Amino acid sequence: VVDIIGSVAYGLSTIPTPHWQTHVPYALGNYETCEAQGFSIQFANVAGPLYNTLLTFFYLVIIKYQWTDVHIRRMEGWTHSLIWIVSLACSVIFIPM
Repeated sequence: VVDIIGSVAYGLSTIPTPHWQTHVPYALGNYETCEAQGFSIQFANVAGPLYNTLLTFFYLVIIKYQWTDVHIRRMEGWTHSLIWIVSLACSVIFIPM
């Protein structure tokens, strides 16, 4: 999901840029669309590496320390929550700027 959010935001390229920016080609948006694109890109740029780190951690503890599904399921809920909270916080911080 996070990769899709980031890919769509990057794929829109300059389209969400405010249309009064005459030096930007294909600028069709407004201030809000520009903010939404920036929010989405920031969210994906934070959440993507965090999810990759989580996946690597789960591989480590399953392979090296023989953790069972019970251990993983116990951690899975709060790790997903933590990633979403950190990513949203890092994205919301830049909205007023």
